[in-house]
Amino acid sequence: GRRPEHVKHTTELVDDLRRRDLTINAMAIDPVQRVLFDHHGGAEDLDNAVLRAVGAPSQRLQEDALRILRVYRFAAGRAPQGAKWRVESSLRRALMAERDGLQRVARERIWHEFFRLLCAPEAWHALWMMHEDGTLPLVLPEGALAGSGIDVLDGEEGENVGMERLTLLLAAEDEGRIPVLLRELTAPRRTIERVRKLHRGLLQEPPQSAAQIRLMKHRWGEAWTSHVRVAQAFETANGG
Repeated sequence: GRRPEHVKHTTELVDDLRRRDLTINAMAIDPVQRVLFDHHGGAEDLDNAVLRAVGAPSQRLQEDALRILRVYRFAAGRAPQGAKWRVESSLRRALMAERDGLQRVARERIWHEFFRLLCAPEAWHALWMMHEDGTLPLVLPEGALAGSGIDVLDGEEGENVGMERLTLLLAAEDEGRIPVLLRELTAPRRTIERVRKLHRGLLQEPPQSAAQIRLMKHRWGEAWTSHVRVAQAFETANGG
């Protein structure tokens, strides 16, 4: 006989949740029945700030290698109760084992996910994990994190902070390389121009007087605060 409609929908939902990447994304609520579908322990992992794969971690990452970057992006977000996200050990090993799969992902998709990571409050935490796992050089030049100073901006979020962090990560590059690297990442023209300007002023000494601040405001317009923040972060990171 024909299955009742709610049984069919429930089966479809359970199958859908089984294909999700992380347990915290594999939950759903039936507002009519008032039932929480959580067959993979997502609620407990959410409470404990744990990022865990649904099923076999390597299989989930092989289905779409962008999920590798997506895990780090989630790790850059705010965790419950002021904690930091922890990547469960078997998933962490899979991130390292499957990292080369990122080379087969379209650069546009990588840029979108990576910039979201840079805009998140715990970007430093996620970038450090990418560095430890050998994943960061698949996105940015080797050694980008060393002496960058982005930890100074820890806890802040938003698009402007994302561009400031990107500038600091590219601090060691020659000015002429900046647009080349960002075009390879398929960054928007607006982002490329903003990062170029921030990079150009990176080695300038932060303003010390009211007159210097007025001059910087006149020269850089609304972006003057970003220039000050980037210069101060870089100076702090390099013993200034």
